[in-house]
Amino acid sequence: MVLSVIAFSPAFAQLPAIPNQLCTAQGTVDISLNASTGVAAWRVAGTGRCTDLSDPSPSCTDRYGDPCSGPGPKPPFTFSGAGTSKGTGGLCGGLRVSNLYIPVTLDVPTFWSDPFFGDSGWSVTQVRQRWVQQTTTFPGVTHFRIVGPDSWRTTGAGAIVDTALAKCPSQQGHSKARFALLFG
Repeated sequence: MVLSVIAFSPAFAQLPAIPNQLCTAQGTVDISLNASTGVAAWRVAGTGRCTDLSDPSPSCTDRYGDPCSGPGPKPPFTFSGAGTSKGTGGLCGGLRVSNLYIPVTLDVPTFWSDPFFGDSGWSVTQVRQRWVQQTTTFPGVTHFRIVGPDSWRTTGAGAIVDTALAKCPSQQGHSKARFALLFG
């Protein structure tokens, strides 16, 4: 005899939707530390590519079954943001970063098509997010949750992979980094 039990709880209702955007980018992380408060100011920026996981190879056919015109070259994915954390991680001793909070604006390419007229192309959609994590690390792999601009609802996850340390943040250093984001 097999017995199955399905439980429903209010916490289940809070689960995020399945993310549909996978974006990767090359960019920089600039960190400056206020030595008297221990608060670090972060600036992040990058350019890369996004894949819409719900339609990884967008295409269009017109009402007669012929390929649509366009869509032309896909625009790059770009982002920038500035925020704070407590501590700077391993740049100047230690590895831990607390209370990471970085509001970010992303420009995400979006495919559109009009099968009736046989046209297709790309538009750029601006997305606002906040990258947050109570405890993470830097340098190395800095993981974080992605939440909406006006709520604490998780909409995805991301990571900063530091590739080249430049200087201690107290020396206004920056490092090259790779970014990976999964959101929807």
